[in-house]
Amino acid sequence: GRLAVRARRHGDGVEVVIRDTGGGIPPEHLARVGEAFFTTKDRGTGLGLSICSSILRDMQGNLRIASEPGRGTEVTTWFPAAEVKAPV
Repeated sequence: GRLAVRARRHGDGVEVVIRDTGGGIPPEHLARVGEAFFTTKDRGTGLGLSICSSILRDMQGNLRIASEPGRGTEVTTWFPAAEVKAPV
């Protein structure tokens, strides 16, 4: 498959979209992918997306996942832009 990453200023924050053309996520798994310890992998911990979501929430951001089996997955994150201070 292919992987594409796009970042842009969006409102008062930054939006990063990661999209692939892989196998996608079945609907029965999609609702659970952010749950701690949920995994479909033999050696997975099920913590990756849960930790990412938690970090983004702490930053007042968010993470959304859209997927269609056979067509791929798109993960969209948004977080507030950092304030840039002029050098002294």
